[in-house]
Amino acid sequence: MELYFSVNKDSELYKQWFEFDDNRKILNETYNEFCKKVGIESIKYAVAWNGLYIIPTEKDTELFGSQLQVKDHGDGAKRFKGNSKVYRAWIKRLKEKNIEIVSKPDMWHYFGAYGRSSSRIFDDEKGNVYCSITAECLEKNFKGVTEMKASEFYKVIEDIKSKRSEEKKLTS
Repeated sequence: MELYFSVNKDSELYKQWFEFDDNRKILNETYNEFCKKVGIESIKYAVAWNGLYIIPTEKDTELFGSQLQVKDHGDGAKRFKGNSKVYRAWIKRLKEKNIEIVSKPDMWHYFGAYGRSSSRIFDDEKGNVYCSITAECLEKNFKGVTEMKASEFYKVIEDIKSKRSEEKKLTS
C-alpha cells in the first residue's frame, strides 16, 4: 500500500525535514571547502555518523587509496578508514565549525510502518513538504500530515522537475 501526504507546517516532521535540509546544505559547503584543502576530486560523497564516503575518481584512488576501505558500500562508494589522516581532518573540520550530522527523518517512526517499507520526503522550495510511504503494514493514526491523491502528489513532482528544467535553460 502506498500513501501520499502533504506535511503540515506545524508538525514535528516538517520541522525535522528542514533541520535535515539545512544541515545538508551546510555539509555540502563544508565538504566542498574540505575537498579543495585536502585534494579530494570526487563530487560524489555521503556523510554519516560513522564516516565520510566518496566514490573515488582515479586521482582520488591514487592519492588516498591506502586511506580508503577496500569494501564497496554501494555504487562504488568507499569509506575513509577511521584512523586515516583524511577522516581525522574531516572530523576536526566538523568540530571546528560546530557541525553535527542530522539524519533524514525516519518515516517509519511517523507512520508506524512494519515489514518492508520505503518512503520519500521532499520540499517544493516554496515551504511545502510532501512525503509518501509504502509498507506492508501501516498504523492508521497519522499525525502532522494530510493525505492526498497520488495524482496530486505526482503533479507536485512534475511541477518541481519542470521548474528545475526551466532554471537550467536560463543558466545555460
